[in-house]
Amino acid sequence: KFYRQRSGLPMGDSCSPKLANFYLHVLEKERIGDLIKNGTILGYKRFQDDTFVVYKKGYSDIIQSTFSALHESLEITMEKPGPNGLVFLDFCIYEKNGQLEIMNKNKHSVPMHFSVDTAPLSMKKGLLISELKRSIHKHTKDETLNKQFSEIKNKYLAQQYPQKLIENSIEKVKKDKKEDSVNWKQEK
Repeated sequence: KFYRQRSGLPMGDSCSPKLANFYLHVLEKERIGDLIKNGTILGYKRFQDDTFVVYKKGYSDIIQSTFSALHESLEITMEKPGPNGLVFLDFCIYEKNGQLEIMNKNKHSVPMHFSVDTAPLSMKKGLLISELKRSIHKHTKDETLNKQFSEIKNKYLAQQYPQKLIENSIEKVKKDKKEDSVNWKQEK
C-alpha cells in the first residue's frame, strides 16, 4: 500500500532535518528577532527543535505565546529552572552569583566497552565521534576543547577503545571544525 503524506516532511529522509531547521529559522526570524531587538530576550540558542531562551523577568507569558504562535502544528513546552538548574541537551545550566554557569550533564557517562559489547563497530565509532562533536559546540576556546578531548580520550581508552581510533577521530573532528569555520566565514 502507498499513503499520501498531506503535511510535514518524511521521517528518515536525509533532507528532512535540514528543511525543518530552515523552515523554523524563517518562522523565528521575524517574531523572535523583534523580542531580541527590544531587549525582552537576552539570550537565544536553538539546536534542531530544542531552544534555550534567557529573557527578562516577568515576560514568560509573552515568550510562551510568541513561540506558540509560530505555527499551529508546533507544540511548544516551556521548562523553567528548578533548584538544581535546567537540563538542556548535554548541559545543566544554573545560576551562580547572578551569572549563568554551564556544566556537562554527562561528564561521568561511560561508553560501551570496545571488545566486550556486541554492538557494531560503526555504532562504537559513532558514539565516540558524537561525543567529540558535542564538545566542539560546548567549548569556544581551543584550550578548554583540547582538555575536553583529553578527558574523552582517557574515558574511551579505559573502555579498551584503540588509541589510534580515538586519535584519528579527534583529528577528523578538528579538521571538520576547521572546514566548517572556513565555509561559514566565506558564506558570511
